[in-house]
This record gives sequence, C-alpha cells and structure tokens, in this order.
Amino acid sequence: LATAEDVAALVVGSNGDIAWGFTNSYGQWFDVVAHRQSEGTAVFNVVNEEIRVKGGEPVTLTVREAPWGPVLARDKGSDYSVWWTLYREGGVNFESQKLGNARSVDEAVAIAQRSGIPHQNFVVADREGNIAWTIMGRIPSKGADAREVSRGKPLAPENLPDGWLDPAKYPLVKNPAGGRLWTANSRQSGGRNGAIIGDGGFDLGARAKQIRDRLNEKSKLNEKDLYGIQLDAESRFMQRWTTLALRVGKSHPDEKSKALAQELAKWNGRADVDQTAYRISRQF
Repeated sequence: LATAEDVAALVVGSNGDIAWGFTNSYGQWFDVVAHRQSEGTAVFNVVNEEIRVKGGEPVTLTVREAPWGPVLARDKGSDYSVWWTLYREGGVNFESQKLGNARSVDEAVAIAQRSGIPHQNFVVADREGNIAWTIMGRIPSKGADAREVSRGKPLAPENLPDGWLDPAKYPLVKNPAGGRLWTANSRQSGGRNGAIIGDGGFDLGARAKQIRDRLNEKSKLNEKDLYGIQLDAESRFMQRWTTLALRVGKSHPDEKSKALAQELAKWNGRADVDQTAYRISRQF
C-alpha cells in the first residue's frame, strides 16, 4: 500500500488528524547582486533558450548566468544578477511530502520549517483544536542582516547569506487568543519576525482584512460558513474607488464619461462576472 510520502505534496489537504493550506508568503527571499564580469569566480554560463511562437518563427533568448543566478541587467561596467534562496544548495528538498503522516500541529510545523520549497504562509489545524501559522521553506540565516546592510541597494557577492536559519527561530503563531488565523498572500508579522521575512511584494491586504472580518462574524464556524468565505465576491475595498470614479465621471460632460458613470451607478458591490462597473473601477 502507498504511504502519504509516496504521493505528491499537496497545497491544501487533510489526513484526518491535521488539515493544512498554503498561500504565497511574498517575503524577500531574493536579492540583487552587483558584480563585475572580471571578478574571480564570476564565470558566466551562456544559454540560448528557444521560445516557440504559435503561428510565427521561434525567438531565441540569450540567458547569461553568474554563480549567484541569472543576469538581468548591465550598467556602468557592473552586472546585476538575481540570487534566490532556491538557487542555493539545500534550498530544495522533499520534506513537504511528510505532511501526510503528521498527526499534530507541532509535527506539521516542524515539517514545514524543514521543507525546501518556494516560501509559503503555512496554516495548519489538528483534531485537538490547535492551530498555527509559520513560514514554510528554508530561510537564509543572514537574510535579515544582509538586507539591513544593503538598505535596499544591490549586495556584493560576499554579503550574501551563508547559512540556514534554525527552525527554532522561525516566525510562528500558535493558538492565538482570538482563535483565528488568515493569510491571503499578505504580511503576517512585524518586528523581529517581519525583519526575517522581509518584503518581497506583499498583497495589498484588503482581501485578508475581509477574510478576517468574515471569520469574526460568528463565534463558531462550520464548513458551509468557510465555503461561503471562499466564494465571497463582495468587493469592499473597491466601493470607495467606485464612488470616486462615479463622481469624476459625472463631472465630465463627454459622452464616454457619461456612459461610464451610468455603468458605475448600477454596480452591486461585488466582483460578479456580469458587473462591468467592477472592472471600470479597477482600471480607474
């Protein structure tokens, strides 16, 4: 018989004892590295990638790779490469496949913090009522220090992270007082934990806020309630912008603005497929 480790790792799943799910963490798991091609170990590998175009001729893309990652740009004699955690030896492994055999939140968190995958917000619950959030994916031990030194500027190769963070120091929230956890690709923590994670382009936060508010509407939630949150198409964040767009549209006498204003006035406040006003507001 197959065991849980014999199947592909699941983004959302349950084994009867625990249930878990991921969202992208959008931490700063990458750095830009500035270097000169003449520098000792900066031996470039050149790869020509063929991109096939439907109905047209193939396009050749020349990719230059430094030891730290692909080169994105050259400026004033320096090359700029992207260093990503998963490019490092040890950054990728198959620990995540063990989740199917975990029997508690603590076991699942330990697996998540050893797993080498593109970094995720990892949320887990167990049958005893415990819940937890942590970062899933290997975290560079010098990541926060290196970012502080660079202050947003490209790093020199010698300032790149050179180790892995001890799982005991990972950001972790377990059994919060409010009994609720949510992620939605958003920032999860500030302070020391925020410095470890960094900012790699977090989601705006409006979706996370709406999920939080929905979760807090009831003291207890069942599967139907959670399914309703998953399918929630109300767009609270866009309502202010729609009101503003409507005001602007009405202030312009041209026919196009009038037509847009008429469409905006019909909006039902949701991101439904037949709601043109939602798209107009987004574009606005």
